[in-house]
Amino acid sequence: MGLFTRIREATGVLFGWAGGAVQTGVERAQSLIAEVQNAAPVIQKVGYRLTDIDVEVSISPRVILHLQRDFLANAEQFTAVLAEVRGRRTVTSLVKALQQANRIEPGLRISGRQLDEIEVELGIPPALRLRYRMGAHASTRPENPPMTDAAARKEVTLP
Repeated sequence: MGLFTRIREATGVLFGWAGGAVQTGVERAQSLIAEVQNAAPVIQKVGYRLTDIDVEVSISPRVILHLQRDFLANAEQFTAVLAEVRGRRTVTSLVKALQQANRIEPGLRISGRQLDEIEVELGIPPALRLRYRMGAHASTRPENPPMTDAAARKEVTLP
């Protein structure tokens, strides 16, 4: 058996393994998406609306949720929703990430920009992104006062 034949066989085994891992990743991503879509009404109870979903297909898949804030929920609203989703790990993590965004956002003031959307990345590690845009539609909402300083995009790693 020649060297090239052995390399071709080894490559086939490697790609077969990676393809299986990617397929498992796709199945996991599909499960996360279904869970999040079912939780959309619950998320609205804490003031957020799911607008878009990005899926990164890889051995370690990522699902990135794009959310817009419709109102600023208080601690009691978050407590009630967390009690409602108890036992649903992904949804609980999502609600806690949104609660963290509500705590972080008032400290981030960016001159001429408004909070436009929140991105929650469900992956390893999970991440929370606050996206600010010039003249964003959010500027008309009372819970989003004008920004004054800080970076245009703040990324926080979730616990």
